[in-house]
Amino acid sequence: MEVAIYGAGKLGKKLYSVLKKRGINIDQYSGRNSLGDVPIYKLEDAPKNVVVYVSVLEVPYKVPKVIKEIVGDRYLFSSQILKDYGFTKVINFTEWLKEFPEFFKLFLEDEHLWWRKERKRMLNYEKLRKVEDILADEQSKKFLERIINFRENFSYESYLFPSKEILYFPMGIIPRSWKKIKFVDVGSFIGDTLPWLFYIYGEKVESIVCFEPGRENIHILNKTIKCLKNLYPRTDFTVIPAAVWSSPGYAGFDSAGSSSRISNVSSENIVPLVTLDEILKGSAPTYIKMDVEGAEMEALKGAKEVIKKEKPYLAVSIYHRPEDLWEIPLLISKEFSFYKLYIRVHGHFGLETVLYCVPKN
Repeated sequence: MEVAIYGAGKLGKKLYSVLKKRGINIDQYSGRNSLGDVPIYKLEDAPKNVVVYVSVLEVPYKVPKVIKEIVGDRYLFSSQILKDYGFTKVINFTEWLKEFPEFFKLFLEDEHLWWRKERKRMLNYEKLRKVEDILADEQSKKFLERIINFRENFSYESYLFPSKEILYFPMGIIPRSWKKIKFVDVGSFIGDTLPWLFYIYGEKVESIVCFEPGRENIHILNKTIKCLKNLYPRTDFTVIPAAVWSSPGYAGFDSAGSSSRISNVSSENIVPLVTLDEILKGSAPTYIKMDVEGAEMEALKGAKEVIKKEKPYLAVSIYHRPEDLWEIPLLISKEFSFYKLYIRVHGHFGLETVLYCVPKN
């Protein structure tokens, strides 16, 4: 049977390399980028009698149809999409990981987000023990233990399978009983969190403030908001086209879709920097979500006043840099001792690892 690859991003290119080294010929693939000399097909046109290796990370929980309609399959991938197109032999990401364990070593060659070639750069045992001591529940401590084990061994046997809880809205941590919600989305990307917010809370969402510096992302974000505004006309939406930082100013910005970030390197794309203390002054946010590609520490430093005054729930990404895993929890514990801290892992390869901060009172 012929072999196909779905997706030609970082994962797809490395999977292609693994298959070639194994002597497995790739007969077709579906994706936006080229992949060697392999023929490119759209899903609807591709031959269906093939083995499809999926090189796209899947959302580990069920996504309601209404959310798919707003956000689109590109950002909420499931292998079921391929089956719906008529492909019968679909091997998803975690299935072929077990079949090709050499992928892990190949994956580490590109230092990206939290992973590094040298294990010691991904772990600070002294500080991680302190983090364990301040976590509020056993499940968080188990997640931390599994993260450490995965960083130490980086193998299928130590693989960090994600939680099936909804990203930013895990049951038992983020309340379902709020009567009204003022949501602050720091690092909105295309607004992919917002449909989940409305799916869970509906008319209770009073206002949303979105921070997003990427022009292409803002274009799609505005489309998402327009769709939601038609469904929930009473909700007030505000988009701030800026990056969030510890102090106001300007900085270079590397635009790379979901991985766009502030850059110290000289850039033609200059964006304004704002602080949450500056923008949210006088407001009373219920819940602040931060996913700003490694700038979370700086964003928190620029939000001390509003956090101390309003004590909002926080969801802070702690996977963009290796040290985020210990630096961010320890910073929050020191500066904002009124929070209980929880860790959950919502994505594959330790992506979407989030620190949830819940007011003690």
